[in-house]
Amino acid sequence: MMDMSMRGIRKNFQFILFGFVLGSLIGCSGQPDYATSIGGQGIIGGEFVDPTDQVSHHATMLVNLETNEICSGVLVSSKVVLTAAHCLPSERENIKAYFSNSPLNEDADVEFREVSRVVQHPQYSADKELDSVDLAVLILAVDVPAGYLPASIDDYDEIKIGTEVILTGYGNSTATSSEGFGELRKVATNISKVTGPLFFEIDQVNGRGICDGDSGGPVFRVNTGKLTLIGINKLTYDKNGTGYASCLTMSQYTSLQDRAIKRWIMELIRKHR
Repeated sequence: MMDMSMRGIRKNFQFILFGFVLGSLIGCSGQPDYATSIGGQGIIGGEFVDPTDQVSHHATMLVNLETNEICSGVLVSSKVVLTAAHCLPSERENIKAYFSNSPLNEDADVEFREVSRVVQHPQYSADKELDSVDLAVLILAVDVPAGYLPASIDDYDEIKIGTEVILTGYGNSTATSSEGFGELRKVATNISKVTGPLFFEIDQVNGRGICDGDSGGPVFRVNTGKLTLIGINKLTYDKNGTGYASCLTMSQYTSLQDRAIKRWIMELIRKHR
């Protein structure tokens, strides 16, 4: 367990103005005004996800209308989205799932789904930060749009230092501007640390990793040519204890390799087919 009084913690959702998000998503005239966004970083050191990419068929952008935050999520069935628990509003009607690689682009073909139920993992605690199982499931009111598919949860039970992974999210593409905000991006990197069966970490000093807007997004690895889901984006923290967590320090992820976590997810999927 880490002493949180000595470390900066940064949960990686993206803050935006309510009117900006709502106007962009319902097709207001004119281009989105990115200068109105607050915060501004996301998948860094990566690339835009092409619509033909496997990643494109699994990811969704989540908008919390209660707190004006954007997070990311991943489909694990036709009605179930897995994300980070700290992304959830207090009322399930205040979060929506948007399906597009560029949901804020007025020319994009965008669909959204209402949420009928939200379920936090029983081991989630907002006060425990690095020691909390930061997972939640959203049950969609209806099935996802055509072309979207559930990601397969990896059956391999061991994650090692050095394992190559693909991080995914809807945040900005640099740590210094709002470029790329609201676009699905990915970056390949390697696991730096494994902290038991529940978490793993990545050192982002090389400029490749997650930041604001990427919370709840999927972590994949390539397994015999196919993407399999091994974790969920959680947060960044300051490993040097300076009290400020930038996007060029350490990032932590909730692992899906723990058997109890897998059972929890699969039980919710079975209940909401």
